[in-house]
Amino acid sequence: MAVSFRVFPSHSLVLVRCRGAVDLDQSLAAFHQYMQHTDFRHGQSQIVDLRDVVSYERDFTRIMEFQALRTEAFMGASAPIHLIYIAPNEATHAMAMTALRSWKDIDGIIALILGSIEEACDVLAIDATVLVASDADAA
Repeated sequence: MAVSFRVFPSHSLVLVRCRGAVDLDQSLAAFHQYMQHTDFRHGQSQIVDLRDVVSYERDFTRIMEFQALRTEAFMGASAPIHLIYIAPNEATHAMAMTALRSWKDIDGIIALILGSIEEACDVLAIDATVLVASDADAA
C-alpha cells in the first residue's frame, strides 16, 4: 500500500491518498509523518482519497487506535473539521463507513462519504482546480 499526503495550509486542509491494500502500520506511520510536517496544524480538515484502494485491514481494535490518534490532530480546533472520504465503489464505501462510524456523534466533526474530489471541494467551498491539479501531479 502507498499512503501519501499533501497539506494545503491556506485551506487548513490535508489531502490523503491511499492506494492498493490499506495496511494499518503504514497508515499510522503516514499519520505520524503528517503530524510532524511543518504545515501541520491542529484542526485541519481532511480529504481521504480511497479511489485506488483494493482492500483494507479489518482489525477494528487497531482502527480505533488510529482514530484516537487522529483525534489528537483535531484537538483545539476553532471551527468544525470536515473528514471527507472519497469512496466511489462498494469496497471503498465499506472502508469509509468503518471510519465514519467512529466519528458519529462527535461534536465538531463533520464526516462525509463522497464520490469525487470535485464534490469534496464543493462541500468545502474550495476551488477544485487546486486539488485536482495536485491529484494529477500525484498520478
